[in-house]
Amino acid sequence: MGKWIKDFYLVEKDEFSQEILAKIDDFAQKVTSETYDRFSYDYERRMETIRIGKLSEEVFAKFMFDEYNIRLEINYDIYEGIDNVDEDDFEVNGFKIDIKSSKDTKKAGFEKCFSSFNFPVPADQEVKDVTYSIIYSFDLRYYIICAAIFKNDYLSKQHFGKLDVGGGVYRTFRLCKLTNGSKVKRVTDWIVAHKKEN
Repeated sequence: MGKWIKDFYLVEKDEFSQEILAKIDDFAQKVTSETYDRFSYDYERRMETIRIGKLSEEVFAKFMFDEYNIRLEINYDIYEGIDNVDEDDFEVNGFKIDIKSSKDTKKAGFEKCFSSFNFPVPADQEVKDVTYSIIYSFDLRYYIICAAIFKNDYLSKQHFGKLDVGGGVYRTFRLCKLTNGSKVKRVTDWIVAHKKEN
């Protein structure tokens, strides 16, 4: 079971069964071969990105079940020929939720990552009702749900910038500092207790 460390929620990769990890690997291999590559990643980078994206969804779903007894369905469908990353990761009480994961690539440690990282949303992607950030360790072992932000707050504080997506390729993203976000528990308590008004 994951655990709270101050305002952050930690889940270890070892908490997932080999069956789930194998399912994620199989999904990543198929998606890498069969869908559109938005960022022109090399094969290995794309595999890791897809694998971590799906594992981050499993991390969030585990958090929601362990802490709120809410079971979320994770989509393992593959849509050949198109890029399906614009779909919502989850929906809770009408709130569309997006999970963004970022790697501690420089082994700087969680606190430095948290103080400097952004909620990265590709410029061609819509900002969802709530965006959560997960920072994961360089060795891919630890996953920390560290911040969440509502759409209106994101849009009021965003800026646009280019990020290195590998191989010397830079792409434009919407960026909003993680420190502009709110505490994970505060946001999650809110969306669990309230239905979104249309």
